[in-house]
Amino acid sequence: MKSKNKKLVIVVVVVIVIVLLCVVALRPKSPATAPSSPEQQSSTTQQQSAATNTPQATTSKNQPTTPSSKGTASSSAVAKSFPPTVTTLTVGTIFSGGCGTAPCQNPLAASAVLNGNFSANGSGTATWFEYWDQTTGGAIKTTEKVKQNGSQGNASETIYNLTQGDTYAYQFVAQNVAGSTKGSIKTFYVPVPAGAAQ
Repeated sequence: MKSKNKKLVIVVVVVIVIVLLCVVALRPKSPATAPSSPEQQSSTTQQQSAATNTPQATTSKNQPTTPSSKGTASSSAVAKSFPPTVTTLTVGTIFSGGCGTAPCQNPLAASAVLNGNFSANGSGTATWFEYWDQTTGGAIKTTEKVKQNGSQGNASETIYNLTQGDTYAYQFVAQNVAGSTKGSIKTFYVPVPAGAAQ
C-alpha cells in the first residue's frame, strides 16, 4: 500500500512539473531591461533637458521680413519714369535770303523755323533739334538745348546760314532722366531767290 502511494505521489509531482514547464514555455518573452545606473540616469536627464532647451527654428517677430513682390512692384511703378514722346512737325517759315542790289552777288543767309511737339513723361525734360545738309552730306548740327517746364507742348527753333538750293533734314529730340527720344526725320528745300547768283 505504501508503495502504491509513493508511486502516486511521484506521478503527481511529475505531472505538476510538466504543467509548470509548459506554462513557462508558453509565456511571451519580454526583453529584460537591466536597471540603469545612476550615471546613465543622469545622462538621460541631461539629454532630455538639452532637447527641451534647444531653440526651435521659428520666425521671430523682430526679424526683418522681405517685402512682398506686390508692394515692390507698386512702389517701383510709382517711381518709374519713361523717356519723353516727341513728334517732328513740318518746318515753318523758310527765308531763302535776298539781295541788296541786283544782280545779286552776295545773297543774305537763308534760315528756317523748325517745329516739334513733346510730352515730357517726367521732370527735367530738355528739347533740341538736330539738322544737316542732306545735299552735301554735311555733319549733324544741333540747336541749343531748351529746358521745358510744362508736361507737354510745342517747341520752335530758327536755324541760320543755310545754303540756298540745298535740301536739309532735321528731327526733334527730347530727353529726361529716363532717356532720350528722337522724332521722325523730315526734310525741306531752301529755294534760290530770283536774281541770285548760282
